[in-house]
Amino acid sequence: MTTTLFVLGNNGAGKSTALEEGLLPVLREAGLSAGTYNLYNLLLAMKQQGDRRIEPVFVEGEERGFFVCDTSAYAVLPARLEQVLCNAPHTRDIQIVEYAVQNPWEDFRGFSPGFLSPVFFLSLGTPARAVQEARIQRRNQDPTKHYLVPEVIERYSKPYEHILCSPEFQQAFSLDSQRITCLANEGNDKAIFVEQVRAYAWSLARLLLDGEETRDVLLVSSPSLCDLL
Repeated sequence: MTTTLFVLGNNGAGKSTALEEGLLPVLREAGLSAGTYNLYNLLLAMKQQGDRRIEPVFVEGEERGFFVCDTSAYAVLPARLEQVLCNAPHTRDIQIVEYAVQNPWEDFRGFSPGFLSPVFFLSLGTPARAVQEARIQRRNQDPTKHYLVPEVIERYSKPYEHILCSPEFQQAFSLDSQRITCLANEGNDKAIFVEQVRAYAWSLARLLLDGEETRDVLLVSSPSLCDLL
């Protein structure tokens, strides 16, 4: 059975860094196969399928992202993501979702009852505002990254992590508190943050391997989301 990990955080929390420099390298070293997903690519797939609620954004004449002109598109994301994960190949050891958090109560209601029960969560703390804004600015200056428009920045920049640790919230969505790990990333010390993520990744890898010998390294690339929707 494929394990699912949600890497939760808002803009500038370090989701991509945690994935690219912490989680995936450790999983490769442990010989575990992984597929990766995020909400941006899910919205992009919807746009490519002709969803008129999502329009392209151009920066200096080059398409660098999109604008959600009808916020009802956000409401379908949890159900679409669940569909993608259920349709994904079951040959992987783990599927990792970079999940940008807007409002956990609203977001999680969009999943089927019980879907989140076996999921692992790595929740990244909301950075200080100045740090958050600097990270977003660096991202928008990188032509290889999708451009974050003000609407998206505002939507996904609010603190949320205290809700995830609430027993009331965990009970409402049948979450296993033992599968929820909260990790701060409030400062500028990237090296310490990456090492903390790697330590978490090794703990998760040992749990998944459950005493098995390490297998040959295999990182499976994700299929087109359009094919899974």
